[in-house]
Amino acid sequence: MTHSRAATILLSALLACASASADTLNFEPLGPAELTPAKLELDGTVIQGSGTSLYIFASDMDLGLLTDDGGAVCSAFRPDLDTLSCAADMQISFKTAVSNLSLQTFGHDDGDSVTISAYAGNTMLGTPQIVTSNTVVDFSALSGVTKLVFDDQSAGANGGSGYAFGKFSFTPLTSPVPEPATGVLTLLGAAALGWFVRRRQAA
Repeated sequence: MTHSRAATILLSALLACASASADTLNFEPLGPAELTPAKLELDGTVIQGSGTSLYIFASDMDLGLLTDDGGAVCSAFRPDLDTLSCAADMQISFKTAVSNLSLQTFGHDDGDSVTISAYAGNTMLGTPQIVTSNTVVDFSALSGVTKLVFDDQSAGANGGSGYAFGKFSFTPLTSPVPEPATGVLTLLGAAALGWFVRRRQAA
């Protein structure tokens, strides 16, 4: 193998490691569970509810369209000990700005409605999406999203049951700070690339 070929392969590997890939929010290991207070940090993403708790649904629970990929979360309150409503507001703050964002709503009942808005900092991006069914909510046309705000207006016979949210998919725009071991490997790779280039120039 020539030095030029080896350097090209090494550079391609380094670029592949540095490139962003799609992320998800996986609630499955946590559910079913009711979290009090209504706050959860999941892989650096902070989920804050305005109700009394966050409820985590496992993927095998009956939520209409929910399948076996990642569970779901809702911002909940209890009108009484026997009733759980997912009609409280919620905010999700990402650990870094994201693009290609989508999610899915679950658990729709008659009268349920939620408005979902995307923000970059305190600036709203695009148009808020009003959801009145179990559906995919697509924010993929927006870039630089740092938070989602869920404003629930459910008004069913019992005040509205609200929605659960899952199947989050997004692409981080910047990589988080690498772990120490990752940083060392990156430096070693860069050093090796420099060594290949110097040997080729000396030849």
